[in-house]
Amino acid sequence: MQTWGEIRSLIKADIASGGPKAKDRNPFSCFTDRGFLGRAFPDGAFARTEELERFCLCTPASLAAQVRTG
Repeated sequence: MQTWGEIRSLIKADIASGGPKAKDRNPFSCFTDRGFLGRAFPDGAFARTEELERFCLCTPASLAAQVRTG
């Protein structure tokens, strides 16, 4: 089982300057510290299957709106 911090670290490395997704990082902004996943889940929390499914089925904009209203 992985934590949200481990998952976010992998993505953040990819979108960092020089990373494979550095030029196309917009779809991954929800993984940054200020993005949905960085604000919604503590880095030490285990990423549960239902949380990952919810993330995969929603758009970044709808997830951000849920955090603002939540």
